[in-house]
Amino acid sequence: MFNIYHHRSDRSIVCVTRAVGVMPRFLNESWEYEGRVNALRTETPIYDSDCAAAAIRRSGYYLYATDCVSAG
Repeated sequence: MFNIYHHRSDRSIVCVTRAVGVMPRFLNESWEYEGRVNALRTETPIYDSDCAAAAIRRSGYYLYATDCVSAG
């Protein structure tokens, strides 16, 4: 299970955390809790589920932006 948060001032910035365990210190009143999901999947092309899984295993969270545009 994973928790999803959006940054209040820029909703394109998303943080995914484990549903249990220590929350990252930066998740404060600047972030809004959006809900809980069972799996790390999304329709956003920027989101990389393999990268997210690795980041969450190492740090407990994964940050990404939904409106990034490829520079290629």
